[in-house]
Amino acid sequence: MAFIGIDREIESHWIYQDAEYFKVWFEILLRARYSSDPEKTMLEGKLVTVERGQFIFGRISWSKRLGISEQRLRTLFKKLVSDGMVEPIQKFPKFSLYRVKNYEKYNQQSNHQQSQSDQGESGTGNQQSNGESTSSQPAANQHPTTQEQGSNNDDTKKTKKTYTPEFDEFWNVYPRKIEKADCFKTWQKVLKAGEQSSFIIQCAMNYSAECQKKKTEQQYIKHPKTFLNEERYKDYKFIAVGGNNNGEHRTGTQGIRLGSYPKASGGESIVKGRTGWIGNSPHKSASTDLSDLQ
Repeated sequence: MAFIGIDREIESHWIYQDAEYFKVWFEILLRARYSSDPEKTMLEGKLVTVERGQFIFGRISWSKRLGISEQRLRTLFKKLVSDGMVEPIQKFPKFSLYRVKNYEKYNQQSNHQQSQSDQGESGTGNQQSNGESTSSQPAANQHPTTQEQGSNNDDTKKTKKTYTPEFDEFWNVYPRKIEKADCFKTWQKVLKAGEQSSFIIQCAMNYSAECQKKKTEQQYIKHPKTFLNEERYKDYKFIAVGGNNNGEHRTGTQGIRLGSYPKASGGESIVKGRTGWIGNSPHKSASTDLSDLQ
């Protein structure tokens, strides 16, 4: 039984957030040639040499096979190239030859398996032209031995991250999921410096609302680690609550936990704003500065 290695951290990667994008990425890993021996194939009258980690991409044939529009495929491949995940090797009139960068991360194998592949599977690649699949795969793609599996399980236990409930709440509301482990380290530093987790979470909710309002594409949304660094989250601490404010962050007051703040004489919860108080107050506030809530 053959396999392709996919790290669990992919759930934090932008390509995992879109089902069609992830489907294409898996197809790329599946089609990339795993053998260390180059393969020569005739396609559309052209003799093409496919090396390890390379694959042939034809937008029309891939669109039909995967059920994804040609425009989405074109957009995705631009993003993959821009993000350094694949690189174009050679272009032909009706197809292109690409290479998966860092291919060894996705197709790891032992020296013994590599030797078997080199000796017994020369010329038997998994490269498929125009959607036609091969009938066999080499021993290089077989499951690891029991000893190797035990080692892999130990590594998984060592690398498993444990996050706090507050950070999980922040992660759930933040509009982009990427580099979770590094983000958690930054989160801890910010809290250690004296910031309140509830304040950061509210700022993240404001930023998420802005991204939804502006329909910001994933690639232009700040990395969560960047959002936390240098107190950039404070750029999103205002909430429009009335008046003539046409500010960018209009999530209302439902996200504010009013119960923990001062009470008016009638027992109603109130929150201090830049121009007055929200609640049982004679002043009408146009916006609320959450830094006053700390």
